[in-house]
Amino acid sequence: MQKKYHFYFVNDSEYDQFLITNIIELDQLPIRAQFESNPEIALQQLCKMAGTDFPDVIIADVRLPLFDGFEFAERYREAFYYSFPNTLLFLSSSSLSVGDRQRLRCNALIADVLLKPFSLQIFKTHIMRHLEIISVG
Repeated sequence: MQKKYHFYFVNDSEYDQFLITNIIELDQLPIRAQFESNPEIALQQLCKMAGTDFPDVIIADVRLPLFDGFEFAERYREAFYYSFPNTLLFLSSSSLSVGDRQRLRCNALIADVLLKPFSLQIFKTHIMRHLEIISVG
């Protein structure tokens, strides 16, 4: 039986959530998806998951309510990174400003940026490739 990876999406777009769910189901990807639209609640939920079922992958949108994906990444680093160094953190965005690109270059914690709209190719090429490297290593 193939391992199912636990993906945690921090994304307030219902369209993105619908698209992601359909990609995973229709293509039968080995992914168990969980969604949260509020980054503050997402961090609280991650605290609860820390003792039981911490995600293999976290994908946070750059544009979030309350605070952006970069601040989410910083709070994640402070609270969880050292306890869960193998969890992959991605940011997603439909477009990146020059300032966002600079912030990404300065943040080694972020595995990659996923350009939206989400597609099967993004999951296979960008995300699953990173998971395979960690699983082998």
